[in-house]
Amino acid sequence: MNSRFRAVFESLSTGLLYISRDHIIKMVNTLARKTLGTFHRGPYFHESGRIEAEDIVLLAITDLGGDDGGLIPSDLEVLGIKNKDIRPGDAILATTRFRSKKKPIYQYYRRGSIKDLIELKTKYHSLELSSSIDFEKRLISIRVNEEAYELSFQKSFGSIVVIDPISLKVKFFQTLGYSYKKEAIKDLLKGKYFSAKREGHTIDLEGMKLEDFFGPCTFIDDVDRCLFGELAFIKNELYEVHHRHLICSMTPVRQGHEIIGVTVEMLESATLPSLLNTRNKLIRILEEKVYPSASVENPDNSEYRFIHGHSTKMQEIRFLTKKASQVHSTVFITGENGTGKTMVAREIHALRSADTPFVEFNCASIPQSLFESELFGYLPGAFTGALSSGKKGYLQAAQGGTIFLDEISEIPPSMQVKLLHVLQDKRFYSIGSNTPIELNARIIAATNSDIQEEIRTGRLREDLFYRLNVFSIHIPPLRERREDLNTLIQVIMGRIQSNYGLEKKELSSSVLELFMSYDWPGNIRELENVLERAMLICETQIIFPEHISLNVQESHHSLKDAREQAEKKAIQNSLLITKNKTELAELLGVSRTTLYEKLAYYDLKI
Repeated sequence: MNSRFRAVFESLSTGLLYISRDHIIKMVNTLARKTLGTFHRGPYFHESGRIEAEDIVLLAITDLGGDDGGLIPSDLEVLGIKNKDIRPGDAILATTRFRSKKKPIYQYYRRGSIKDLIELKTKYHSLELSSSIDFEKRLISIRVNEEAYELSFQKSFGSIVVIDPISLKVKFFQTLGYSYKKEAIKDLLKGKYFSAKREGHTIDLEGMKLEDFFGPCTFIDDVDRCLFGELAFIKNELYEVHHRHLICSMTPVRQGHEIIGVTVEMLESATLPSLLNTRNKLIRILEEKVYPSASVENPDNSEYRFIHGHSTKMQEIRFLTKKASQVHSTVFITGENGTGKTMVAREIHALRSADTPFVEFNCASIPQSLFESELFGYLPGAFTGALSSGKKGYLQAAQGGTIFLDEISEIPPSMQVKLLHVLQDKRFYSIGSNTPIELNARIIAATNSDIQEEIRTGRLREDLFYRLNVFSIHIPPLRERREDLNTLIQVIMGRIQSNYGLEKKELSSSVLELFMSYDWPGNIRELENVLERAMLICETQIIFPEHISLNVQESHHSLKDAREQAEKKAIQNSLLITKNKTELAELLGVSRTTLYEKLAYYDLKI
């Protein structure tokens, strides 16, 4: 390989292997060596050796039995840990002496009782020692004074640090866990020697037989499928190599019509969250360039409590809302279901008199026979079945504040004349009373109906409409103000996080793209429901498309369309169960080759 090509090869942002048809590793860059654990670079070093009697051992295991070497409780006896209550699956932190009679210091945690962070701190002479497992950040950390030996993990894992009791120097630590060196904790506790770690020390992979390094595994099986033309490519497949999880993409290399080798791009799965966060930040920067209004001040620091968004249309709504709050006129709000009519009504009320009553009266949810008594109230004995104490109506409950008449077009025809008189005379009568009650409440009405159609068909009196429509506000649907999505998402996710006590979560860039292209027929209410479901079922910090459920309705003009829609939905549902492509293919009852074709055809990502 010439020097110019080597420079390009080394500058790639992912680890890269080139494997020839006869299974020889021909080329490997430094990033791949680091990912595979064959290249050491870092601030700490040690010579080769093994654990000796009385050595200080610091241990952190996320899942006993599921760790790299498959430890069982009896394996811990060489550390003085002889506790019959410890079971496979427990998380363990320990500071002990190897093959010593001294009492070990340790803690163990049942799987169901594990907190987000567990930690054990101890001292030995001048050494401050600590071991911790952060299950939220997926990080194991063992500290010796100011030196931190950290490992990221995705599944079960174990980490060990060994200290010489005389010199108090660290004589062994793990950097990538169980690598090609196969320095599993179980083997080290049985007396196996460990290799040295020196600056730039590397195992020469070039020229090595594939099986000699990787051993029998699905990684080699898939290399062969690419070499023999069974698969056109493999993209972002998850493999377990020496008990570590790598995300690999494979591409056959052709010379004419013949496949002569395979290139493999690889990435350690533990680095994926940080890469996604970086990508999402870039997406947000691009969004703010396209929709600069989305980067305005945090809505929570604004005088507006209930309406969010900085699009031109929402700025107009804000202006009208503030104007409406400054007068006592009746306000009429229109807009589709879920656009936030109630929130605008609350905003008008809060801007004027937040400490006074805000009463919601949904005209569509009250039976016609109860409408009058609920709205106006009644005196004791006013009618058969009336409460002996009488009842205060919604209008009276709103005195001094605001009554919000939602879905006003659903008001019974018999009640429309009475409401019209209330608006004209500014007073009302409780049922059974001859004494008028002066109305001291602002009336805000709202509807999602086509008002002109309601008037034309006689379902709403025209004179009532004109009495209500003194100050009108129309709220546009979400599809007409997509630039508000980013602000709404942040506000809604923050509210859900607080309500359920969830950890902070972020949307992947693919979800943001999906949201920006969706029409949101249910508007903000649909967005809230979709985000709430996603945050509750997502177990990671990043929300992916498989966590999103959108009611996409498409018309099918042929059996082919219907079949494809059903296929895509079946794959999406299966992705909620597993992201492992082998398991996914088995679940769907298709070959992996067919699965790759379907994923590419429907543009589904894993």
